[in-house]
Amino acid sequence: MIYPDSDENIKKATELLKSGEIVAIPTETVYGLAADAANETAVSKIFEIKGRPNFNPLISHYAQVSEIEKDVIFNERAKLIADEFWPGPISLILPKQENSRISKLVSAGLETAAIRMPNHPLCLKILEAFRGPIAAPSANPSSRISPSKAIHVKNLFQDKVKFILDGGDCNCGLESTILDLSTEQTKILRYGAINAIAISNALQGEIVLSPDDKEGIKAPGMLLKHYSPQTKLKIDFSLENIAADYENSALILYSFSSIPPEKLNYLHSKFKSVFELCSNANELEAAANLYSILHKLDDLSYEQICVEKIPKSQISKAIEDRLKRAAA
Repeated sequence: MIYPDSDENIKKATELLKSGEIVAIPTETVYGLAADAANETAVSKIFEIKGRPNFNPLISHYAQVSEIEKDVIFNERAKLIADEFWPGPISLILPKQENSRISKLVSAGLETAAIRMPNHPLCLKILEAFRGPIAAPSANPSSRISPSKAIHVKNLFQDKVKFILDGGDCNCGLESTILDLSTEQTKILRYGAINAIAISNALQGEIVLSPDDKEGIKAPGMLLKHYSPQTKLKIDFSLENIAADYENSALILYSFSSIPPEKLNYLHSKFKSVFELCSNANELEAAANLYSILHKLDDLSYEQICVEKIPKSQISKAIEDRLKRAAA
């Protein structure tokens, strides 16, 4: 079920995609459940396997901008973002071309489509061999924790996904930033590793609007409940005045390095297990580790998982967004 990175397996994965089958592939963000974005029947298998509502659009992945321009209207802002960040963890919402190959199911019937160029060598090899748009939402049942390892995909789907290509651990670990460029206003629809300041700089100082929870579903990751473990999740957990014993609960701290040793020992005495998202307050490591730790704790059948409030950083909004939706 899990196949190693090899020329033979890349060829096999590409052949399966061209024949309308589903494969799980790695990206730098999370593992994706991939299908030919031009094949409505193939795409429908993604929605069926994931149990995903069909009003929730998918992101199409490419290896070349020349292929992207066949399917969406690539405006000047898109060119600036692509030059600065691609390949990389940012997706763009753009108007579809009149003869776009992207199926209506992928774009949830909208006149816009979400597209990106991932930064993972194995994924790019598949995309280059396929020479067309590949729809690839996160390889997890709808609303569950996204997979950052091949084994996560196998555990989540068992035999429902028969071909999982192993590209190692995802080094970003959070889904891509989604940027809406389909209107005159530039708006972030989902927070990710690339933040508003970096985007504004790439767009030569243009103001970038924040997500609006009242907006309709225009991109993935906008549902209230998403990225959820099966275990009860309590976020923004206060480390002060802990009176009760959490004998069958786990605690996730941002970093052990930010807590005095005596306080850390006290927390270990109150919780069955204590984990850290990162060492030495490394925000990129925290993002990369979030889903992996949640998967591990979910498998251990705790009564609940408590997470301390994430300190402000360039990527904290993305982590906070995932935790808020996971706890919904």
